[in-house]
Amino acid sequence: MDEHIAVQPLTGGSVNTTEYLLQGSVLDSSLDALIARLRGVCDNLDPESFTDREAVWVLRVQGAPTLTLRTRTALDRPDYPHLLRYLGQAESGERARIATVRACVDVHVSESAHALLAHMGFALDYEYTARGHVFRRGRVKVAVSKLCRLPQPGSPTPPEPLTASHLVEVSWAGPGGGEGGANAVRAMADLLRPLVSLERLDPKRL
Repeated sequence: MDEHIAVQPLTGGSVNTTEYLLQGSVLDSSLDALIARLRGVCDNLDPESFTDREAVWVLRVQGAPTLTLRTRTALDRPDYPHLLRYLGQAESGERARIATVRACVDVHVSESAHALLAHMGFALDYEYTARGHVFRRGRVKVAVSKLCRLPQPGSPTPPEPLTASHLVEVSWAGPGGGEGGANAVRAMADLLRPLVSLERLDPKRL
């Protein structure tokens, strides 16, 4: 393999976790009320801001399931490593009754990850930017972000919002999982009602 497209893992290596997740959305007109509620119930009064560019890559091989990987770049923090992420299929059954449960593998890589994926046969499916804030309550993370469509390369126009709402994701991640994760995200979801209704992904509808 050519050296110029080799992915070099950075400090931190890879992290394998089980993620519990609930998702929903809030209209832009109700965003301030949600932020005020989060400041009242979370540990960090000053949330962490982020502006990320996320790309979704797919590898289609005849007779085999489609493999999907994601790459994430922190646009507002050029010193941060690039992230390569694999998300497993959402589980079904009793364990996934309260929240979406899926495997999550994160690997810190160099900026040549995109070239490596293309070299391996992956195709860019779509990409977008997400700009928002992260709140934390114990090990529960709440990300509130605005998703935007990227402009055409070389275009002077700014990213275009995809909807008139913000995505809200409540998650808990840890090695091996455990029922405490599902209960923690559900408790946070209850604290945010009725400002936002958070739901799990139904694997049967994916």
